[in-house]
Amino acid sequence: MAKHIVVADDIYDQLTELKKPGESFSNLIRRLIDCLPDEVVPGK
Repeated sequence: MAKHIVVADDIYDQLTELKKPGESFSNLIRRLIDCLPDEVVPGK
């Protein structure tokens, strides 16, 4: 199920710059979370 989130304009701009061509924002966020250490990600 899709959820909606609100981010500040500057954060949106940064995420847009990190997003690969054709990549969804969901996949971008998943990719960024995968880079975090396990101890800061619940359920990882």
